[in-house]
This record gives sequence, structure tokens and C-alpha cells, in this order.
Amino acid sequence: MKFSVSIGDHVYDEFCNFARKVADGNLSLLAAIAIKEVLKRPPSEIAKLVEIQRYDRQFANRSAWMKAYWNALGILMEQPDHDAFNSPYSPRTFGKFYAVLLMNRIGQPDEEADPFFPYIGPQPVTPDSPAPRQWTFLRTTTPLIAAEAVANQLRNHGAFN
Repeated sequence: MKFSVSIGDHVYDEFCNFARKVADGNLSLLAAIAIKEVLKRPPSEIAKLVEIQRYDRQFANRSAWMKAYWNALGILMEQPDHDAFNSPYSPRTFGKFYAVLLMNRIGQPDEEADPFFPYIGPQPVTPDSPAPRQWTFLRTTTPLIAAEAVANQLRNHGAFN
């Protein structure tokens, strides 16, 4: 049986690279294995992954990218996004850390093609606190890739310990 799916270029590229490493480039063989493995996992776990992936596909403009980023980060950190100020630039708290998206220029709105600058820092700052961390993601980077990088760093720093 044949069927087709629509996936992002970055997912396709990663899948092709992985298929070359483990299946002599055979995408069909690797896809069949991946599907079988997905079907073995609990539906609730897959539902969470599906929800995150939906956000990754909804970044047609800058505003949608930021909303998808915050929603994906909230899901990855198991803490729904709570934006008290209704602004993608307002800080969010994740345990002992805050996260914020920095603007590209002071006093000027960001342009559609500008990169994104997620930033995390400890709160409160103590002598033993880890250093703050900032990333730069091009506009073409998906919000999920950005959220995963930030979530991994928050977990590595023990944000909720």
C-alpha cells in the first residue's frame, strides 16, 4: 500500500540522513519501523507529541511563531503558557528560572524576517546560580526546535528542583 504525508523540510532532511545511517537510505523501511514503534507507545504520550507538532506547523508569521514557541515550551515543560500581560515579550516563570523573548532593537518593533532571541535566567540570582543563556534562531527555524533547545537547558539546570 502507498500513502503520502506532508512533513516539513527539516524533518524530511533529518529522516533522510537517519535513513542513510541505519537503512541504506531506504525511507520506506525506516518509515514502517517508525510507525510500528509509535503504535507501541501509550496514546496519551503520542497525543502530547501530536499537540506539540501542531504548534510547529503554525508559524506563518512572526506573531504566530512566538505564540507557537510559548505554547510548545509550556507543553514541553508540562506547564501551560500563562501570559498574564498578553504579550509574546513578557517573561514566563519556569520554577527557579524565567524565560523571555528579547526584541531585536530597543524601541522599535521587530521586522518579520528578524531572528528570535530566547533568553533564560535564574531567579533569584545567587552565587551558585547558573549563568543566563541566550539563543539566536533564524526566522526559518521552527518554534518547536527553539522550544526544545530552551526546555532542554531548563531541565539541565533543574528548573523545578
